[in-house]
Amino acid sequence: MTTEPAAVPAANADQAVLDGIAVQDTYQAKVFDVRNDRSLSELDRAEQLTAMYEQSSQVVQELSADFDSRRHARLAHLEAQIPRDPGITDGTSAADRAVLLAAFRTALETARQQNRDQRRQALAEAERYGDDMQRRATLAAAWDDGQGDIIAEWAGEHLGPQVWQEMQALRESLSGAGPDRGWRFKAFRALTRPAEAANLDVLRQRATRDAELAAREARAARLARPAYLG
Repeated sequence: MTTEPAAVPAANADQAVLDGIAVQDTYQAKVFDVRNDRSLSELDRAEQLTAMYEQSSQVVQELSADFDSRRHARLAHLEAQIPRDPGITDGTSAADRAVLLAAFRTALETARQQNRDQRRQALAEAERYGDDMQRRATLAAAWDDGQGDIIAEWAGEHLGPQVWQEMQALRESLSGAGPDRGWRFKAFRALTRPAEAANLDVLRQRATRDAELAAREARAARLARPAYLG
């Protein structure tokens, strides 16, 4: 049994957004603390800042993906309530499937030739006479042509106006527009990569060379030490 995707909350109340803002704020605070920690070497500072950046960026990306995936799932669920396919159920025989597909293709071709007013009339007749194939074909043609007004009228009458409104709000959110835009940016914007990260490889190489030099000098000092000194 498939579970219906839950309706999503407003962006400013969505947990992914709240968590994303918290990550953004925490990251900035930690960057400040690390940069002002005089006990750290240049290499330690660069390593800590780089690790923080990579880890925090990963969390932000995961939260953004969660935010969008729930909206995609909810939108797909709502869109599936608008019949715009042949409506062939599981278990239909191959022969019956072929007949239904042929009928749908014929009805769809007719619907594609209709103008907006004709499609409205076709939908009205489909509802009046219970012609499910004509209903599906007309809605499919209107959907393909982006005639949201026809879909909205049908959905408002048969699914409730709130369904189409919710679908529109979800599309707007997923496109990065509407009231979610500011919250999306605040929570999921790319973190600023610390300048110190650019020098990390150089600092590590320098630390390796310094360690190797120190080791060679220590060996040389031991060899030069008189044997009687132990």
